[in-house]
Amino acid sequence: MLLESTTICDNFPDEITGEFTDLGGNTLCLCPGDITGNGEVNGADLAELLASWGPCGGGNCEDADLNGDGVINGADLSILLGGWGPCP
Repeated sequence: MLLESTTICDNFPDEITGEFTDLGGNTLCLCPGDITGNGEVNGADLAELLASWGPCGGGNCEDADLNGDGVINGADLSILLGGWGPCP
């Protein structure tokens, strides 16, 4: 895949996967703890993560599985807390 002058945002759990060639001018919107997509990591994101706690199933991993390992647990909580505050 070739990417040039492209903005990639809000693709969970990863902004992009697989091999790609960066031809320049690309922007990845990285704010992995922003589950709600409101531009900051806050209590609303924490509430979403805690409500989805446990193994994936029933669609609960789409947003809250921040590390993409198939379970929402302390590892995801660490990512969320590490990004606490406004997104860059």
